[in-house]
Amino acid sequence: MDVTEILETITIPSEDRCTSIRPAEAEFIQRWIKDHRLSKTLEVGLAYGASAASIMAAHESKHTCMDPF
Repeated sequence: MDVTEILETITIPSEDRCTSIRPAEAEFIQRWIKDHRLSKTLEVGLAYGASAASIMAAHESKHTCMDPF
């Protein structure tokens, strides 16, 4: 699934749009994970899950998320 498809599946209220990653940032994250062949990832802070979805699409291994809310 490409970044555009991923981000289109996530509903983010317009007032919170600035808290989410941009498509270019999601593409960078995916490329970086693939280039470095990461097998496990950890994310602190989940917000609406846009970055988590991008990370999970980049590899088929374990992605752990922690969020205080």
